Amino acid sequence: MKTKYANGTAVSWLFAPVLLILTGCSQTVWVNAGATDADSQVAMDRCLSTAYLQAPSAPTVATIGSDVASPSFTTCSGRGSNGSCITSRGRYTRPLTIRTDANARIRTQLFRQCMNAAGWSEQARSNPATMEAPDDDWTRGFDVGFAGGSAEQCAAPPSGTNGTAWSLGCRSGQNAR
Repeated sequence: MKTKYANGTAVSWLFAPVLLILTGCSQTVWVNAGATDADSQVAMDRCLSTAYLQAPSAPTVATIGSDVASPSFTTCSGRGSNGSCITSRGRYTRPLTIRTDANARIRTQLFRQCMNAAGWSEQARSNPATMEAPDDDWTRGFDVGFAGGSAEQCAAPPSGTNGTAWSLGCRSGQNAR
């Protein structure tokens, strides 16, 4: 079954990977005061089951574009009997097809409604490991080197640090300037 969207709805599927990348650094957490992780898992399983019963999986194929064969064209050079012409064939372009689940959006809404009705609230929690670099000897050395550290500063790491990592970071910081 092929579905063609003339109103631009299917075009939004092109932006789904971008949205996924932008939200990749955060995750959704369901919170309920006094509840354990086991309670959370039970509630999510129950609500997901309910959502699938109300909006079962409905695989569809969205087609973006259409079968296109660009026209052939002829290019001629010279005049009269001395002229020559070259005709090139057109190119065939297949449409982009994307497999989707027609009920995914409504199922997500049903899941959220179920969780909220059970007393859970949805919160986005950022992953701190992807937000900032770790504060270790290499990054401290990099900061010094990037800020304008001289060769002497990079050669003599501060006491109490991993000298090799700090010096490597400092030299890397100098090279990054």
